[in-house]
Amino acid sequence: MFPKVVPIDSIKPADYNPRKINEKQFEKLKQSLKKLGCVIPVLVNEEENIIIAGHQRSKALKALGETEVPVFYVKGVSIYDEARFNQFHNGIDLGSDGEGTGPIDNGFCEYPNSEFEVTKISPSYVKLICQLMNKYGNVLSCVVDDKGKIVYGGNYVKACKLLDFDVNMYGLSNNEDKAYKLLHDDYGEFSYENLEKETFVQGLAQMHRLKGEKKLKSTLYEKHVIPYLEQNKSNFLDFGAGQAAYAKLLGGTYVEFFMHKGDKLLVNRGHKMIDNLKKQLNDNGRFDLVVCDSVVNSTDSMDAEMAVLHCLNIFAKKDVFVSGRTMESAISGMNLKTKATGRLNRSYFMDENGFSGSYRKGHWFYQHFHTKESFKKEVENAGFKLVSWSLNSGQTGFQAKLEKVRELTPEEAKSAIDFEFNLPLPGGRRYNRHEDVWEVVKKLYE
Repeated sequence: MFPKVVPIDSIKPADYNPRKINEKQFEKLKQSLKKLGCVIPVLVNEEENIIIAGHQRSKALKALGETEVPVFYVKGVSIYDEARFNQFHNGIDLGSDGEGTGPIDNGFCEYPNSEFEVTKISPSYVKLICQLMNKYGNVLSCVVDDKGKIVYGGNYVKACKLLDFDVNMYGLSNNEDKAYKLLHDDYGEFSYENLEKETFVQGLAQMHRLKGEKKLKSTLYEKHVIPYLEQNKSNFLDFGAGQAAYAKLLGGTYVEFFMHKGDKLLVNRGHKMIDNLKKQLNDNGRFDLVVCDSVVNSTDSMDAEMAVLHCLNIFAKKDVFVSGRTMESAISGMNLKTKATGRLNRSYFMDENGFSGSYRKGHWFYQHFHTKESFKKEVENAGFKLVSWSLNSGQTGFQAKLEKVRELTPEEAKSAIDFEFNLPLPGGRRYNRHEDVWEVVKKLYE
């Protein structure tokens, strides 16, 4: 399939632009386009004439004085798939873009997939490309240099072989040794900042601990919290307790803003938990231990995560246990098959801060992944020392013990309370508990 060449002014940028780029990166992109031309067509939503992928490329072409751009039109695309197309379309986001060889030609052309050999791929990305092309047709492409080397789109070529599609290709006629670098250079990064955030849906991902036949257990509680409580007579708080199975079992105080029963959000239950937290703080002050199990990985922004960590600082005398997801497992797992099923693991498209997003049941769900170093930096900024760090048996999650080494300033504390206790609710409502909670918390800083 050959791209259509249309006036640049006829296509419009999306209200959200999932790609961030600074001035230096933009200038580099312009130089690349001057050198190679627009060898990767822009993807456009046919119904709305809105750019799906290629926002910065179109902008750069316009800045260079170009009036036309090659495009592939896509029909009926969802916002979820728009984001995925954007990431495939910008090869620098992919852990590996695939390697191989193809026919030598000049300009946009179409070849049978038998004319290509692919020597290296990222299986999970190939799988998702196949899913997209099955839904929307053959609207991606590759680039082959004048030596027959695939310099962009190797994963796409492999998908074409699996689906028995012809391959859309751009052939570079000039002897450009730097073609691969020009196509994969740093032209910004994918970001979830401008995508929709409905923080209250994050609770739908809560795990139901200690229920059913399997009685799903928490590594943090089983390996760390329970042994700690056995050795120390402590009053503890579970902050972001999910269904609060362990906190109820062990007699702790617990707070969960987005507790769900099925798809129903139990807001009244949330208010009762906040009332109980206030009472405990009034009666006993800070907690001997604060637990935050699988919460930092479910935040949807850096501001949200720091507000959580600051709240842990506010409520803890000294000791805190936290668990989350590891960056290493997310990256390595993308190209591995599970032993049990032989199926490929999930693909996590991460932005520069380690956030991934997935679109399910009409909502965006976010996950935050950490390395030990990134987590250590975050907790130190929140006034903690990282005392210990361990991984669960599958090495997909981490468990950490923190020790509070710095009290927050009153300003930091108030900002965290304002954030966490006034979280958004469906229908444009908010919790609006920040002011009365602050009246209790501020006494801790007097």
